[in-house]
Amino acid sequence: MKQFDQQVNNIVEGYGIYKQTIRTRFPKNLNLSEDFITAFKEEFVRQTQPVMEEDAEGNEVVVRDSRKPKKVLEDFQKALQFLIPQERLN
Repeated sequence: MKQFDQQVNNIVEGYGIYKQTIRTRFPKNLNLSEDFITAFKEEFVRQTQPVMEEDAEGNEVVVRDSRKPKKVLEDFQKALQFLIPQERLN
């Protein structure tokens, strides 16, 4: 059994770690307007940057920290479900 384990370790070390990659592609039949794309990108950047304000002495103060891009995308997807009427989704 020790010999088998040694052979397996040698094989695994020789090949390294396997990674599975999944390719995602933009939907073929989805034509979005340039206005929507620009507005979406601007809002995404705005949501992922920290919000800064000046205090009474003129120093910049962080009002809200930056948000993680993955969390912002999840929130966008959730919000879109509320913005579209349910009968249109069926």
